[in-house]
Amino acid sequence: MVFDMPPFKKDWQCDTCGKPADTLALPRHHGARISHQRLCLGLDSDGKPLGIPLHCFVPHCAYQPRDPKQANVWEQHYRTQHNIPTAEQNILSLRLRYQKALLPDVDLNSHFGSFYSRASPITAFEDLQEQWEQHGMNPPCTTAQIPSYLHTYREEFWKLFQVVPVSFHSHVSDITPQVIVSICMRLIQHFESSQIRLAQAQRENCGLAVLPGTYGSTHGSQAYHSVIETNKSAACGFVPTVLSRNFDSVSLCRELRALQNRGYIGILFEIVSANGGMVISSEQWNMLAESCLQCELFLVVDEALTAVRCGAPFAFQRPEYAKYEPSFILFGKGIRVSGLAVNPRGVMISKLGLDQQNLIRFCTLWADRLPSSVLPFPVLLESLGTLRLIRQKNLPERSERIGLYLRELL
Repeated sequence: MVFDMPPFKKDWQCDTCGKPADTLALPRHHGARISHQRLCLGLDSDGKPLGIPLHCFVPHCAYQPRDPKQANVWEQHYRTQHNIPTAEQNILSLRLRYQKALLPDVDLNSHFGSFYSRASPITAFEDLQEQWEQHGMNPPCTTAQIPSYLHTYREEFWKLFQVVPVSFHSHVSDITPQVIVSICMRLIQHFESSQIRLAQAQRENCGLAVLPGTYGSTHGSQAYHSVIETNKSAACGFVPTVLSRNFDSVSLCRELRALQNRGYIGILFEIVSANGGMVISSEQWNMLAESCLQCELFLVVDEALTAVRCGAPFAFQRPEYAKYEPSFILFGKGIRVSGLAVNPRGVMISKLGLDQQNLIRFCTLWADRLPSSVLPFPVLLESLGTLRLIRQKNLPERSERIGLYLRELL
């Protein structure tokens, strides 16, 4: 008995990537397109077809065919070597069966994005658990160790993020423009630098321009652009200018010059906006950084939600943003403590010639001596453990793989 195979249609397109057979260089027979469609990975961020996986999904299987780009070869391999029916040989089924470890083990949006993992940052490390238990029995004794642990914390923070946390706060909203200006002035005074000067209008007004969609705080001047009406009604202080996202270098520089004369010290925005999810393109990033350089303004990035979750320790450290770096970074949420970090390589702040060690010394001599209590000891331990877990489990790289995985499933 002879079965007629359906003809190979010239106008056929893959349901997953949307590309025609000629573009995918598929063999001209009916089974080839069906096999490809089951294993197709879709398109990359530039719209180019990713093809099919070139390795076996089954753990510890080292099978490598002569031509791994042929889907029918993998179809036969799964069926004969792993007893996987042809009908179950698709990306979704194979991922769910063999790569569950790539699924997030915690809802990254729960509790306002306050957790990266279910793992305990305390019990995962013996020294931290010991200190935690001692604090429960004798708080005054362990609290005396805060300066030592703060130094360790900043060293660990640098290893992961390549920036130094200068001030700590109960919430990211507490990091007002005035805090940023005060720290900048302290840095200038401490290192006796004349490379950066803040005009009187900048010291008095402390203006920060923002981009549309930037997170609006619960109080102060940054509450003016909050999406919550009750926050807007409680806003006070300098009303920040909201820049357009449709800018060019000439118009942006012209606007920033005018803002500088009115007392603005920089631009604050998120790589991925909290309101709307808009992503800063590499072209926009470079344009914003170059304009800040020309106008002698600071680039300030809010990484409270994007840290660790975007395929890099901080989102601005992704390869597409490598040309420039921000001077100040707001962090919080999953790191378990909020704060402001200084980047010695950042736009404008790099003029001070800072490095990791002299920044940490600056914190020890100044930032940690002014407050009566920099951080509660349990909070410090929890955040320190979180930094260790991020490095130990390589969560930024894992977030990249989770993103690819979820895009394939969706």
